[in-house]
Amino acid sequence: EVQFWGHGSPGAAYIGRDALTATALATRSWQRVVDAGVFAEGAHFWLRTCSSFDQDAGRMFAMTLANTLGVRAIGHTVTIHAVQPGMVSVRPRERAEWADGSGSTKHFLAMSPD
Repeated sequence: EVQFWGHGSPGAAYIGRDALTATALATRSWQRVVDAGVFAEGAHFWLRTCSSFDQDAGRMFAMTLANTLGVRAIGHTVTIHAVQPGMVSVRPRERAEWADGSGSTKHFLAMSPD
């Protein structure tokens, strides 16, 4: 499982001044990660960032992340603060069909991404 803690907005997770987006995942750098087969079967890529999977841009980003890396993509649709609400996920070849601002409101320590 990869967990990235940082800042986000619908359709993006920010790494310093750079943004991980659906477009960025199409670059050769990310293709090298895929080609290297670094993710095991059943792996998760969890973006613990605010709102990265919210709105149409976020749903597209979630599906692209899952399909490109071949992992379960987990992220949030709202400002996450201490209790990490708004958790949603999508697996490769699934459609992200959650509503804007939706997702689990349980405390993240009580949740399993399964």
